[in-house]
Amino acid sequence: MNKLEQAIILAAGSSQRLKSLTSDKPKSFLEINGTKIIERHLDFLSKVGIKKVLIVVGFMKEKFKTLIGNSYNDLEICYIDCDEYYKWNHSWSFFLTREVIEQSNQNLIIVHADTYYEFETLKKLVSFNCNDVVLADPDFKIKTNDELLVYGQDGFVRNIDAIDNKGDRIIGEFIGLHKMSLLFFTEFCNFLDAFFVENDKKQGYDKLLGLFVNYSDIKLQYLEIFENWVNINYKEDYLQAKKIGESSK
Repeated sequence: MNKLEQAIILAAGSSQRLKSLTSDKPKSFLEINGTKIIERHLDFLSKVGIKKVLIVVGFMKEKFKTLIGNSYNDLEICYIDCDEYYKWNHSWSFFLTREVIEQSNQNLIIVHADTYYEFETLKKLVSFNCNDVVLADPDFKIKTNDELLVYGQDGFVRNIDAIDNKGDRIIGEFIGLHKMSLLFFTEFCNFLDAFFVENDKKQGYDKLLGLFVNYSDIKLQYLEIFENWVNINYKEDYLQAKKIGESSK
């Protein structure tokens, strides 16, 4: 397994569902225990040995560039501007990283900027002996709102969707934190490129990842985790994240 040295953080969205708290800031600038969520991501990535982070920005993008700049602790920070963030979903944000990632010739970690998780979760992901893996929470019943589910069998993902009529077993709720090899990344981008020709860019890349594994010979594994986490889409999600933060002090 190749050493992981780079990460993508998808942070372009305007978080309309949380606009009562984010009218003047990106969602990942919300604070928990006095630390911005985006800073927490960077702190964790630095601790596991990541050297370069590519942040896809759109809504209030200058706030990222002013706060973080081109370096953070020992991390090199680069930015991809997604100026159509208000129009398209994060499948387009993901696709915009293609040129930079393929030139780097490295495997990577992918982080949703609005996912709040514990450091132990990231450690387990990094140490898992596979470069193509998504995280799934089997205790998904305690989570709220419009998340996707990972469907699979024998350690491999069969689909990522809200509803699946194929009869595959539900592994757990999809968590916005996973690993991807350069080969998988390239093939997935080829898939997205073709998909965008026939469709718009309003789908989330996570759901399209589920479609991709049904058409590709490249396998995607899942790893079940049991630590606390939450994808912050609504105010109640943010309050839940704050509770997690308080309990882990």
